[in-house]
Amino acid sequence: MMNEKDLIKSALSQNSVDKERIQQRVINAHRIERSVRMRSKKFVAVVCACCLMLGIGVTAYAMEIREYNAAVAYLKDLGIGIDGYSRKEIKLVYHDIDSGEFVKELTVIMLGETAQNAGIDIEGKDAKELFKDINTVEQGVQIARITSEQVKRVTADMMYNDIVDLLGKTVDVGSGIYILQYEVDGKYTLDISFISQDTPCGYSGDELLDMMQMQP
Repeated sequence: MMNEKDLIKSALSQNSVDKERIQQRVINAHRIERSVRMRSKKFVAVVCACCLMLGIGVTAYAMEIREYNAAVAYLKDLGIGIDGYSRKEIKLVYHDIDSGEFVKELTVIMLGETAQNAGIDIEGKDAKELFKDINTVEQGVQIARITSEQVKRVTADMMYNDIVDLLGKTVDVGSGIYILQYEVDGKYTLDISFISQDTPCGYSGDELLDMMQMQP
């Protein structure tokens, strides 16, 4: 049988073992808790990233739809045929024409096809010339013929409709801006540009004549 001292030692030893087990359990619990927290943070981060990417994708898709619809409406309004062309091609030509650059080969092809379908001669014409001819046919208006004396009556504060009232209805060959075009004295072409229909032309008649005669 164990004496009293042995019993005390045994109890203390057992108590020490129990403490160590408790401490180890606490340590293990903390480790598990940390691991769970880290996994939770990673999961939240992944979910946030996915939501962000999804949001960006939806926004980009919505913007593409708006851009495409604007391109279709713009080209159709100008009478330019778009059948058989992809969304990318339609947007490319739209931006090329709207910017007034007319530098894309596809623009020449699309305008050429539209011009041929409208019975317009396309021989030797660049994109700007084709666009002008198509625009003239679509408007059903021929270039107005005026004289230098009529042009001299133009004042710098006149707006788009003021010029039309003064010089008569004519073709508008603008793209992105407004450009009224007149034939002057049977030998000159006069272009009068406006940023919008509500802004003045900014030039007097004499100034317009000087610029017109300087053109090659």
